Amino acid sequence: RVPHEERWGIYTLDLTTQEVELIYSTSDEIAKLRLNPTGDRFVFSKKVGANNNDDSEIFTMGINGENLLRLTSNGFLDTYPVWSPDGTQIAYLAWPEATLDIHIMEVDGSNSRQLYDSGDHDADIDWVDNLMAFTRNSQIWIMNPDGTGEHQLTDPPRAGEWGNANLPFGDYDPRISPDGSKVVFERMVSDNSPHGNYDLFTINIDGTRLT
Repeated sequence: RVPHEERWGIYTLDLTTQEVELIYSTSDEIAKLRLNPTGDRFVFSKKVGANNNDDSEIFTMGINGENLLRLTSNGFLDTYPVWSPDGTQIAYLAWPEATLDIHIMEVDGSNSRQLYDSGDHDADIDWVDNLMAFTRNSQIWIMNPDGTGEHQLTDPPRAGEWGNANLPFGDYDPRISPDGSKVVFERMVSDNSPHGNYDLFTINIDGTRLT
């Protein structure tokens, strides 16, 4: 957040000089910032004019903080956007009905459609080459980018069991390695804090060598 102004901001950091520059500021909450494959545009979610989840929409913006483009406009939650590997599509989470599902659209916001619905809440998308990883039932799952071939990758103990944290026990936030051979993810191992206590794990894409 922008210090002392009660505003949200997007910053750049020069890794050589450590210089920080504010490139975009708004009173609306912004989250889930991702840079496109060519490195010239961000995608993120922003709560438009209110603080309710139903007001969360998907936006893109140039890395200089200009050319803000709103891609979704509806009465339900849109969040957690990720770029396709070629930068022509954006996958994201939407909650139009009973559950949070994976949707996809073109980079200009056109042809928005549901890609995958497990029947439960789906979350935490990552997309590398011809693989998508996501969270389902507090487990890590893998599928093809067309929404087919879904299969469970992890089987954490106590998955889905609620304790004292704001999420149930299980695995979350998968990230596929650049070569597509492994997935790194977070596993809630304790509920001693309100947000849970997590360890980092890796697993091969075929489900072997959980580490």
